[in-house]
Amino acid sequence: MALIVKLSNNINMKAPTEQNDAAYNYADFLKWKDNDLCEIIDGKLFKFPKVPSHVHHDVKGNIFSLLKRSMKTEECKIFHRPSHLRFPVSAAKVSPEEISTVVQPDIMIANADIVDDNGVCGSPKMIIEILSPSTSKKDIEEKFHLYEKNKVLEYWIIHPFEETVIVFRLNDKNKYDFFNIYSHSGSIPMQFCKGTDIELAYIFED
Repeated sequence: MALIVKLSNNINMKAPTEQNDAAYNYADFLKWKDNDLCEIIDGKLFKFPKVPSHVHHDVKGNIFSLLKRSMKTEECKIFHRPSHLRFPVSAAKVSPEEISTVVQPDIMIANADIVDDNGVCGSPKMIIEILSPSTSKKDIEEKFHLYEKNKVLEYWIIHPFEETVIVFRLNDKNKYDFFNIYSHSGSIPMQFCKGTDIELAYIFED
């Protein structure tokens, strides 16, 4: 069951810098007024750039609009950053103090039963990350392993300037298989939503 956390009115602290060895949790995260620029992975703080590139912004908007139009099911909900994705250690440990990982994917699709007021608490069906120079290492390394470990069924990594999409899908051993790389034209089939294809031309449209 998803945990509903009401945001405090006393959010007046800025997040600390990344250059420290402190371990943080979701309770800390909720106190930071700039938490829309933050993520915590296994207690370690990461920060986003304050202003993403206009290309990043356009690609995210295009994909979100495409998915909203294409998906016709009420069983899943679509989110875009900023939305809090939390991975509890277990179903019994869902209090903010016990959650040491909260990330904010560019796009995610999750079953409605793990959705709460702040986003998603549990494993989404699908995550899409759009690379930028300051986040590419985290998206390709840390988040790849994080999403694999938490059994996210499908993970797309988008290179907005190269106009390519790399698709990974979880296999029956709960490891990501490289499915395909798409570039410039054509369409991408969605694994869990049969009959829904995403056209690349619209993803990278200005």
